[in-house]
Amino acid sequence: MFQLGSPRPLPSDTLHWFFALPCYMAALARSAALPDRTGRNLSDRDWGDYYNHVENSLSLVRKIIQGVPQTHRACITAETFDLNSDKGTFALVAEKIQIPVFPVLQVLSATRDTLESNLVQMLKGVVLHQAMLSSLSSHLGPQDTVTELLADTRDLLIQIRMLLKTIQKDAAEQPAAPVLDLKLSGDFDVQVATHVTLQHMQHFGQDMERILRGVSRANEDVTNEPTTPEQS
Repeated sequence: MFQLGSPRPLPSDTLHWFFALPCYMAALARSAALPDRTGRNLSDRDWGDYYNHVENSLSLVRKIIQGVPQTHRACITAETFDLNSDKGTFALVAEKIQIPVFPVLQVLSATRDTLESNLVQMLKGVVLHQAMLSSLSSHLGPQDTVTELLADTRDLLIQIRMLLKTIQKDAAEQPAAPVLDLKLSGDFDVQVATHVTLQHMQHFGQDMERILRGVSRANEDVTNEPTTPEQS
């Protein structure tokens, strides 16, 4: 049975992780620098670059979230397609079209492995979003909103790859763009595929924003933490 694979909202009882994460990251920064892929410790400049990529990613994710409704209104002509409708509404049609299963993100816990795993899933998700939009764009006709959304996803991929390059212990193979074989037999199928893709982009982006915002707050806590003067 086909499943859209859209991420469920992060449970409210896990919000404490977002408060715990800054403490974890602060302790990590104080105790030992995050090792890069070569096993060396990151310098202050490397840390600065890392958090710059976090902030750039967060800015792009927010831009994409804001751009999805505009793109949906520009590309979807039938009132049947409500961006905020149940994600399983068109599951049978999506299965017939052969839309790939979209990645999901984990609840962020205070471990680097979970953060790395989420970054990998982010990368896979954005790669798939980009591939779906690119494939559908030829059926949608000239749309400035689609072009802008594609540009934002491309820029976001660059930032996430830079984050992964810093945090991964070992060099990992980057996910390639999937080879899509969408069975689009008419305009309705195009509308369904576009709707499902944009709907997942919105929910996936919201979860990405929560995670990246937590990492960003961790940096703010470390940066703003008062230092204790050394006693002579």
